[in-house]
Amino acid sequence: MHFPRPRLLQALVCLISIFIGTGTLGAWSADDPLKDLVDGLRVGTPQKPEDWLSVLLEQPDGTVVTLDRVLRSEGNSDWVDRFEGQLRSVVELIGLDQTSADENIEAWTRQCNLTLEIVQVVGESEQVGFLLDVLGRGNETSESYFGGGVFQRSLRLSLLAALDRDASTLRTLQHAYGDQTRSLDAQLLRILGDCELPNTPDTLARCLGKRRSFDGIVLTQIASNLRKPHLRISEFGLGAVRPLLDSETPHTRQSAARALGYADDTASIQPLIELLRDSSDSVRNESLLALHRITAMTIDGDADRWTHWFKEESDWWREESLDVLQSLKNNTEPNLAKTMRVLAGKRLFRRELAPPVMELLSDPRPEVVRLALATLESLRPPLNAITPPLAELAHHQDPRVRRDATRILQYLVPQDATAPAGTSPSN
Repeated sequence: MHFPRPRLLQALVCLISIFIGTGTLGAWSADDPLKDLVDGLRVGTPQKPEDWLSVLLEQPDGTVVTLDRVLRSEGNSDWVDRFEGQLRSVVELIGLDQTSADENIEAWTRQCNLTLEIVQVVGESEQVGFLLDVLGRGNETSESYFGGGVFQRSLRLSLLAALDRDASTLRTLQHAYGDQTRSLDAQLLRILGDCELPNTPDTLARCLGKRRSFDGIVLTQIASNLRKPHLRISEFGLGAVRPLLDSETPHTRQSAARALGYADDTASIQPLIELLRDSSDSVRNESLLALHRITAMTIDGDADRWTHWFKEESDWWREESLDVLQSLKNNTEPNLAKTMRVLAGKRLFRRELAPPVMELLSDPRPEVVRLALATLESLRPPLNAITPPLAELAHHQDPRVRRDATRILQYLVPQDATAPAGTSPSN
């Protein structure tokens, strides 16, 4: 919403009065009702939340944020604590008021604006719940309010501030998503996607199916989150994403393939291979990219070739891997070199094979360390696992080991800025 001119003028007067002279709240006129409320905070006799509510509803937008800044600047934590306590009570009163847009659009809009400000200043999960209750009283007319740039910026600022204070706000937003207007749900979804709390991908996965027309957007948000190395998705979240590979909507299938590719989900390899036969070009292309990310292989988009390769690798793991790993433990040359050559070609199982190979990085024989480095370079396991030991070996006493470790670091690690763990360059 835009400021009406009188309200804008009032806001400017309010701001000027605060900062002129002493720069404290005492600059307001004696008959200003807001000054009486603030004086009560300062002397320890705060007035009732009902009085705060009635006065704040008549103040220009931005008053709550300004008051908070000024009180903090005066350095008295007791004043700030009392003020924040009053704000929490005011939000609760607004939540209990039940004024809807149908009854009085202007009163409802002002309640929304005031609640947004309060959530920005003190909001946690409980206050966000009240905010969503108030927003939920909108109607078709209020869609223009929800679509306004001022509201969208305020909502984003307030909810991200609440998420910073209280991680459980994430669950509150997830529960609210799907029950709001279409416009508001879309904005909640964007804010959820921009959150970088550890459980954000799983929270987004819980949103799938609530508003099916938005599932493609949810999946895109999940994929975007999983591009960040510190954000992962659990088996629960993957279980919500995998079935959408069979969605009737091509965009949803495509988005599910992208999300599973960035999740490095080996359990999705076979259904992704099947999607290489999909009627949609975009689905086929995204499925191929996902397979490249998960397997670190760059086979072309031929589903039959992928099927043959996957069967061969799975058979090897089931029938031969134990013997090969046992020979690795024996650690005797020249058998060790032969074993390493076999392991170097088994990228599908690089997550499982990397740890036993990495144990050889501490071997006193430089030749063995170099064999292990060459094998890891070919396997390309998740970079967060191999980067620390490689960094140590870059200072190894043997110059050949130093060169190998430095080369691998320069070759593999820069990709981590743009690729998820486990992603590799082309063969």
